[in-house]
Amino acid sequence: METNKFKFNFYRFTGTQDNRTTEITRDISTADGMRGLVDMKADQIKLATQRATDWASSNHLTINPKPPFPSTKYPGKAWLEFRFTGLAL
Repeated sequence: METNKFKFNFYRFTGTQDNRTTEITRDISTADGMRGLVDMKADQIKLATQRATDWASSNHLTINPKPPFPSTKYPGKAWLEFRFTGLAL
């Protein structure tokens, strides 16, 4: 049986509004989201998205998935990105 593992990295936005970029962070408390690289196959994208959603839910987080986009550096792979969202009361 094949085990599908997916690796996501936390990132945060840095820089000014006009010159914004991202950097990887290990600390979830400073992260603005997470992204990972998966095979560009519908079933892999769906499974990775479901695992990310399940992980977020189990950690009492809400994530907003962005549409997958193809990697120019890694042919046949797609980037999945999820932004952390908050709740205002």
